Amino acid sequence: RHHPSLTHNDVGVMSQKSKATFYYLFDLLRRIVDEKQTKMTANNIGIVFGPTLMKINETDLNQFHQSSAVVEFLLENYSLLLPISKRSPRLF
Repeated sequence: RHHPSLTHNDVGVMSQKSKATFYYLFDLLRRIVDEKQTKMTANNIGIVFGPTLMKINETDLNQFHQSSAVVEFLLENYSLLLPISKRSPRLF
């Protein structure tokens, strides 16, 4: 499965407020994925949140799949996108 490429440097170009929001949101979503009782996988969360977070054209199925894949990728690789100083413990 092809996933988009995103690195810590890409996150680094965000404004401070955007970075803080990104880290907070994806830390929360990662916790949901890690909680086995929710039965929410990174893929499921990508499907639910991808279209909203990526502001897609609602009628473009390709954009829907791409946005879901981006969110899934971010959740699966979240720890690699964190600055070293924030990799553990959890952000909140």
